[in-house]
Amino acid sequence: LALAKHRRALQHAQLQFRQRRVKKIYQKFVAGVWPEKLTTVQLRLQRYETSWGERRVRVDSHGQQARTDFAVLERAGSLATWLQASLHTGRTHQIRVHASSQQHAILGDDKYAPQEAGALPAGLAAVPVERLCLHASKLEIPREQGALRVSTPLGPDLQRVWQLLRLAAGD
Repeated sequence: LALAKHRRALQHAQLQFRQRRVKKIYQKFVAGVWPEKLTTVQLRLQRYETSWGERRVRVDSHGQQARTDFAVLERAGSLATWLQASLHTGRTHQIRVHASSQQHAILGDDKYAPQEAGALPAGLAAVPVERLCLHASKLEIPREQGALRVSTPLGPDLQRVWQLLRLAAGD
């Protein structure tokens, strides 16, 4: 969440977002072993509405262009991978859909994680995940007097989930 104290600052920040000059970095935990060589997912995304009225997003050739870069930060055996995700576009649920499209759903994702039995590594059931394991870690907004850079470490709840994943994986 970014707030502006003055209208001029707000308008400048909005322009930076529209022109895709804002850098947004996220950290996330995904199911399974994310391949080291999979560093970019560039798939078109389309919004749609479910039959019960919920808005969702899917990969669709008629959707808007979306690109996410990924870097592996750490692994918990074969159970999970801790990733950094850098957005080049800012589509709704982009990181979640791009991760799921590669068969590596974000842990705790109740919208885009596969629901069928056996879709996730068996050891994950032993780790209590109470929320989406996605964390906005860095934001950089260009300004006339130098970029505004904000960063925040993982919260204690996600740190605990990662510790439990490593224990479950035998690391």
